[in-house]
Amino acid sequence: PAAYSDSWTGQDKQDHFFAGASISGLATLATEKPLLGASVGCGVGLGKELYDMSRPANTASFKDFAVTCLGAGLGAAGTHWVLMKTNEGYKLQYEKQF
Repeated sequence: PAAYSDSWTGQDKQDHFFAGASISGLATLATEKPLLGASVGCGVGLGKELYDMSRPANTASFKDFAVTCLGAGLGAAGTHWVLMKTNEGYKLQYEKQF
């Protein structure tokens, strides 16, 4: 069957972006390695698209995978940038002063 066609601006792209960002953020917190966290987020996205490819409707989409990986990269980098592990747990990397 032909590949599922969809728009770069489809509503589901927000879902893919935030799923990738959330998964990679959690993986980065767990491993303290942003590259591994991003890889986990992309890997989950790849698995989801391979699953979609195996379904009769074949709704697999390279665009969905790309947006998931974009979210994964930014989620891992953002988590690593914003949070810092200390002996007491995690704290924000910066403090806003007025």
